Amino acid sequence: MRSRLVVLVVTAAVGWAGCVSQRPPERSELPRLADVIQPLAPCMVTVGEGDGAELVQVESDGAAAGVLEPGDVIRQVGGVTVLRVEDLLSTLRTWSPGDRVAVVFERDGETQSAELGLRSSPDDPDQPRLGVLVRTSYAAVAPADLPVDGIEPSATTRVVDLSGELLLFDPTSRRWQRLGMSTPEGDWLPAPGRIYLVEQTAAGATSALVELGSGTRTGLDLGDRPATSVLTMVGDLVLVTVSGETVVAIDPATGAPRWEWTPGDGPGGRALNPVTGFRSIDRSSALIALTEDPAAGQLSYTLVDAEGPVTDMETIPALDGMVVTGWHDEQRIAFRSVDGSGLSAVDLTSQEVVALDLPGLDLTSVSQLWPVGDGTNVLLDSGTRLVITEPGSDAEPVPVALNCRAQMRDPGW
Repeated sequence: MRSRLVVLVVTAAVGWAGCVSQRPPERSELPRLADVIQPLAPCMVTVGEGDGAELVQVESDGAAAGVLEPGDVIRQVGGVTVLRVEDLLSTLRTWSPGDRVAVVFERDGETQSAELGLRSSPDDPDQPRLGVLVRTSYAAVAPADLPVDGIEPSATTRVVDLSGELLLFDPTSRRWQRLGMSTPEGDWLPAPGRIYLVEQTAAGATSALVELGSGTRTGLDLGDRPATSVLTMVGDLVLVTVSGETVVAIDPATGAPRWEWTPGDGPGGRALNPVTGFRSIDRSSALIALTEDPAAGQLSYTLVDAEGPVTDMETIPALDGMVVTGWHDEQRIAFRSVDGSGLSAVDLTSQEVVALDLPGLDLTSVSQLWPVGDGTNVLLDSGTRLVITEPGSDAEPVPVALNCRAQMRDPGW
């Protein structure tokens, strides 16, 4: 199935009343609600490098006017296969204005062909112009139809919660893999080759670290203090919160604590509570987000490693009040501005801040954003499309999931 952008229009039945002295006309039977409101499009993930150039707009006076329509997918031009927009553009450059070129396209599942006369570009009379706005079309499959193997572990491979199912995603190859697990309730944490979550006893007095899949349970040696959430990992240690305000580093093999840290009070005089964590790409450190008031969302950040808080990184001024989205690479942290309109990265060594520009993208319409961790790409979730794109590049963003609810934690598998 090819990925398509579908706009649903819901119509409403409107009653009509005549004058009181007249008999109203016979009413026709109202349609069933199921016939009026179309079902939501299913969650799909894209596969492959592209399968054509989909038309988004056709110029009324262009070469394709009256022949091609929005939604058509060009498969061939002049006998050359078109998989991506770049293929279409490079092929057209080999022709001249006035040439007639054969175009093979798909419309509503049927393959058709036509011959079009190329026109001159208004910017350069020597360059041919087809008169269409296009984007790469991708084949799409349901998550249930994905393979259960094929992705090699890497520092940037991610476990993704996609509409209630946990999948493995490799941003480099844009490949997906099923894990055969439903998303657990509460906090869950991806670790190399496994997924952890914290469970409490019925009385809430003790906690256990559970490995999802195998079901292995390791009791946490925290006395009568229950673990309330799982934050992230640093090295081989799992970081959990105790009583909502203390970070404890746990050895997942034994459940024994290695160190613990209570942040203390913030500038407002109230206790700082750890709310989430971000593991570094090389797993040697982690960034902990802290807040005095979770409802307000005002955050500060501290860096920790396998021994505890890093002394000279207990405060990172460039990140105060910002919304961290993850590690852009092994040294830089990516963050959004308070109003969500800008994306930047701070180097933890030099404290230098650089903007990560996304040409043509309105970040205020992006509900969630995750840096891939390769220092190049980011993942953006608009609510209906999960795309991968490269800041500072004019390259076309690549959709990797459609109509899915996406959530993900630290990279690395």
